[in-house]
Amino acid sequence: MASERKILPSFLLLVLSTLGFLVSLLAATGTLWGYFRPDLYSAGPAEQILPTTGGMLFLLIACLHAATIFFTSRDLFRKDNSFVFSSLFMPANIALGLWVLVMAAGTYLSLTDGPTPALAIMTILGIAIPILWLIEFNRRKLPRSTPLREWGTLSTSLTVAPFIIMLVETLVVILVVIAVVLTAGMQPGFMESIRPLLEDAPWTSGSIEEMEQMLYEVAQNPVIAVAIFFVIGVIAPAVEEIFKPMAIWFLLRHPIKPHEGFSLGMISGGAFALLESASLVSQISSDNWLPAVSLRAATGMLHIGLSGLVGYGFAKSWHEKRYARPILFVLAAAGLHGSWNSLALVNGFSTSVFSPAAEGLAPSIAEGVSIGLMAAVFAGTVFITQRINLHLRADPAETEREKLEK
Repeated sequence: MASERKILPSFLLLVLSTLGFLVSLLAATGTLWGYFRPDLYSAGPAEQILPTTGGMLFLLIACLHAATIFFTSRDLFRKDNSFVFSSLFMPANIALGLWVLVMAAGTYLSLTDGPTPALAIMTILGIAIPILWLIEFNRRKLPRSTPLREWGTLSTSLTVAPFIIMLVETLVVILVVIAVVLTAGMQPGFMESIRPLLEDAPWTSGSIEEMEQMLYEVAQNPVIAVAIFFVIGVIAPAVEEIFKPMAIWFLLRHPIKPHEGFSLGMISGGAFALLESASLVSQISSDNWLPAVSLRAATGMLHIGLSGLVGYGFAKSWHEKRYARPILFVLAAAGLHGSWNSLALVNGFSTSVFSPAAEGLAPSIAEGVSIGLMAAVFAGTVFITQRINLHLRADPAETEREKLEK
């Protein structure tokens, strides 16, 4: 029976990663096939970038699942997986050097209407390489977890976690919409004022910039504005910080160390950042390619660092048998994440919510303050992540473990 309990997690992970590999490969085939459709092929690069970037993303995800299948199969057949590198920091540094060339090539392709598949590849690499480097930088000089746990966390974070996050957030949005309709619908002329906006909304073919503009216009109503801030600044960050590192939940009954929780949490955050960033950048016009990819590379640190904080909190609390303490780590991560989202909204709204008479000085002040506070949130996340790294390195138990592994 003990042997079965040991085999079952690996078997389930093999099934999950195999399904993820097949679905990703099928999705990549379907989206890339769309590139050769006559209506898209003749429409121009702006319409081609979305399916091609999606196809390249699915190909990358399929490759990541293939690695999980490899290590899981070796574990099931009792093969030795100790041949992996003790640290990936040096390869990540090399990749970061190549990232400069990737960004240069992507900028050239985006400004010259170069081949769309090539730009899609540069987009995925431009997003994925900084994520890899940030994970390895933030866990440098710490012992790695087992390959099975690391790759299993990655596959879970690319399949189950985003599905649950999307499901929960969708249900919450539906409830909030119902509450807004019931509350704001009592105001005279409410439905008449938003009906033209809803009828002209670019739900399917519009760019992300058009969707944002529509959102800003709808948010002129105070009830809707409060609802938007509540969802984006409170609910969404809390849901994401709870479920992003959910792979760690399945390891808590095993002897998982705090440094493993920290590392696996960052891997979970990196997986989520990859999915979110690729989906957002693919909807940005090619003229804004460089700032969009650069910004997503920076904001990836938030997902990686905050998920590392939550993963560390879960592992440390379970290790010390303080089972209620993880709530504090989740609240801290959700608070920082929600502050970033809210400030980003303020920065966007500052150009539209002020009356014409207040144009000029007021928007610039609002933008400057929000950007400054966003920088403070970013710096706080970096500081917390580095403090955890230094604390784990100074922990006698972790130091002794590292010596034994060497």
